Amino acid sequence: MKSFIAQIRDAIEASGVTRYALAEQTGLSESILSRFMSGKQNMSLATVDKIAEALGLEVIVGVQNVQKSRKPGRPEKKKPKMEKLKKTTRLAWELVAVNAAKDAHENNFPSRRGIYVIEDVGIVYYDNNPYELPREKDPREKLLSQFRDFLKSSKLKEKASAYWPPNGDDKDYTFAMVIEAQEFMFDAIRVAFQDIVATFVRGMYEIAAN
Repeated sequence: MKSFIAQIRDAIEASGVTRYALAEQTGLSESILSRFMSGKQNMSLATVDKIAEALGLEVIVGVQNVQKSRKPGRPEKKKPKMEKLKKTTRLAWELVAVNAAKDAHENNFPSRRGIYVIEDVGIVYYDNNPYELPREKDPREKLLSQFRDFLKSSKLKEKASAYWPPNGDDKDYTFAMVIEAQEFMFDAIRVAFQDIVATFVRGMYEIAAN
């Protein structure tokens, strides 16, 4: 799981904005930006805010609530903890999806499919297992449609999706979907996605057999 600062660095890289242009917009020197990107220097929250504003991102830092003393009497039933997710712009969601697809293609290729949590952001599903390229002919699109039906029925929001790589012979090979969801929902979503995938794959085998 990447740290907050690492996510900011990834957002800078994915934005395509040059360090010169970013320095002009933020008032920082290119040398400071270079040291920050290489991990040799950290930045204050005020400086990170400037960078986020230049990239069209919105950074919200949460403060943990102080637990009140328990009232006398029967203990209350524990409910799932609904943390407030970071308020994220559309561009930021799209950057998360692109980075997830790229990372899955480059670093998680043997795993075919997977699902994981990005703390305070949401859940990512990635798929390195297309049935046919180009994407327009890929039956996997039907699988993704079933995922989206599940999310809609569960009142979950798909915030962004992306394919990687953007060009070449393997264009659109890897898919990634970012879902706005609390971390405690991870297991339920993972099980549901596994069931949908298993049912879909069985259907593909039956079609091939006939």
